[in-house]
Amino acid sequence: VRIDVGRGVGVWFGTARAGTTIRIGSVLSPPTDGRFCIHFNAERQEIEFLHLIQALGLSLSVERIAAVPWPITIGKPHLFRALVRREFIEVYIDDRYVHGQVIAEGFEPSRIGFFCELACGVFQQPTLWQMG
Repeated sequence: VRIDVGRGVGVWFGTARAGTTIRIGSVLSPPTDGRFCIHFNAERQEIEFLHLIQALGLSLSVERIAAVPWPITIGKPHLFRALVRREFIEVYIDDRYVHGQVIAEGFEPSRIGFFCELACGVFQQPTLWQMG
């Protein structure tokens, strides 16, 4: 992962948190899918752990779960690894342990994607391994 400019980028993993609706005024959003995001926030120098919930249209509602102070250098690649098992995720950056988090609803391993918050960056050679 490399942030070239801006606030931050991240990787999200689908969760089994489905069927949530959000009320905005008198409008109910359609049922949402849950996403758990590991966000490299260069602006705050933190690794953030977020729930991303689709709101109306393409917008997302962001719920911050936890954050770990972490040096993030603009323009420098950081090796990112995540180990996901049922309801638990462990995060490693540059071969150092960052944080472990339990998600009660569990992960849906077939859904993985990328998140960008007012930034430009690169996800170089993303690779997924499935443990037997």
